[in-house]
Amino acid sequence: MSKTIQNINKISFIFFAIIGLTHVLSMLMLANNYSTEIAETIYKTLDLPFLLATLIYGGSAFQIGLDKVGLHSRIFSIILVALLTVIFSLAMYANFAFNDMA
Repeated sequence: MSKTIQNINKISFIFFAIIGLTHVLSMLMLANNYSTEIAETIYKTLDLPFLLATLIYGGSAFQIGLDKVGLHSRIFSIILVALLTVIFSLAMYANFAFNDMA
């Protein structure tokens, strides 16, 4: 299982870096009023995928850290997945329920 988590960590880092860089560039484009329609579309579209990539990368890195310390336990893995699922679910709810507030 450790090799699987390491592979997930490597792939999720690639997604984290690419989506994060694109998200930051779209924020900079919005701040400088450069191609505002395209930048706003990219910014609003990539917020949840960026959060998902961040949570997967962070969760897999945390799991690898637990394995290195010797705290590999199924209960820790279940708690971690449940916590990350709750965080992502709350972000999805906030994104769709309060979309037109700003």
